[in-house]
Amino acid sequence: MARKVLYVCHNHPRVRAGGAETYAHELHLAMRSQPVWEPTFLAKSGPPLSRSGRTHEGAYVSPVDGADAEYFLYADGYDFDWLYGTMRHSKELYTRHLREFLLALEPDVVHFQHTLFIGYDAIRETRRTLPGVPIVYTLHEFLPICHNKGQMVRTMDGELCAEESPRRCSECFPEFSPPTFLLRKRFIQAQLGLVDLFVAPSAMLLERFVEWGLPRERILLEEYGRRAPVGGPAPERSPPHDRLGFFGQLNPYKGIDVLLAAMAELAGDASPAAARDRGRSPAWRRSTASSAGPSSDCAAPTPSASAPRRATVAAEPTAAGRRPLRRETLTLRRNTARIVALAPA
Repeated sequence: MARKVLYVCHNHPRVRAGGAETYAHELHLAMRSQPVWEPTFLAKSGPPLSRSGRTHEGAYVSPVDGADAEYFLYADGYDFDWLYGTMRHSKELYTRHLREFLLALEPDVVHFQHTLFIGYDAIRETRRTLPGVPIVYTLHEFLPICHNKGQMVRTMDGELCAEESPRRCSECFPEFSPPTFLLRKRFIQAQLGLVDLFVAPSAMLLERFVEWGLPRERILLEEYGRRAPVGGPAPERSPPHDRLGFFGQLNPYKGIDVLLAAMAELAGDASPAAARDRGRSPAWRRSTASSAGPSSDCAAPTPSASAPRRATVAAEPTAAGRRPLRRETLTLRRNTARIVALAPA
């Protein structure tokens, strides 16, 4: 008899194709091909990732159209607390709607891929409702540690944050006192303390969470697995290599603003190179495209067949909360545009 595993995620890739949700959904589909497992995918939907909320009044769980064993969890009417990662005022989303779903499904394993927009209290309700069922939690980023969207970046100067503390967190968010951040840490750790096994996709991330307080013996180091690409490798193209592709969400943390600044710096030659994005976040795409030049697809030159030349990208002021641009050097070689080092500071 197949064992049931429930995957819980903060979003469905049909709503927004982010990295964590895409990986979680691929894992769900891969498990469906295994006869010993019967997976179910429960994904948060509705605002803020989707404009539309639940389709039927009073229904907080509904099936995903055209998908077997996939469901949306809606939180319409509940107030998500970004600081503590839980619902304010009412906990009925957990104690009623999630509980009813867990009792109806009766999974043998519950695997939390993400709790953003759902809340850490979902872990406690799972333990309360299914006391003998193992709980797994994948650590995709540092959101439990860092209130700055899990980026471990200081808000005042964009510097990387080497360690968290109530004092340092309050320096980044002075509207919250150090005791408040201490309570935040204790609350989140109390919920994560109910997890049987954590999965960390990188050794660096694993060590950071051990320093934060998770027990090392309950963290499994396991790199992301992905579905094999369809078809064979792309044929080798002859020079000039004058196109740069960006695949992912367009937001200030992915570094595409650095890429566009570099291409704008190099603009001016007669033969422009193209940088094409394949991502979501239209509002930020418009803001970055407007700074790149006349077109969001065209911002950098193709080098001529002359000797190599060098160009620098100067650091520029950024909006509050944005990572500053570090001065970098681009090396342009004969018939090839190659970025040697290009990254946010």
